[in-house]
Amino acid sequence: MQDVLGYQDKQVVITGAASGMGQAAAQLLVDLGAQVHALDIADVSVPVAQAIKVDMQDGDSIDAALAQLPGQIYALFNCAGVPCPPFSNEDAILINFAGLRYLTESLLP
Repeated sequence: MQDVLGYQDKQVVITGAASGMGQAAAQLLVDLGAQVHALDIADVSVPVAQAIKVDMQDGDSIDAALAQLPGQIYALFNCAGVPCPPFSNEDAILINFAGLRYLTESLLP
């Protein structure tokens, strides 16, 4: 695929890469030549540069994932999220907002 978006060899992070929109976006980024670092609690099937297990509602888990990422990140794609129900309101807020915000703010220069 021609890299019309300019991601060739760029370091990118994507959450929720194991399924749905995140999986599709991860595959597209790989096809565009990006070095994809995928974060998910589930197994990632896309052939990414690095797949890191992370629980987005656990700050320590997010910190451990951050320690495994390269120093310079070109782009962050936050695709992780859970529906409520079947997840509780607390789980949905922690994963869909608090965890993603913590990750995002931690990656900012």
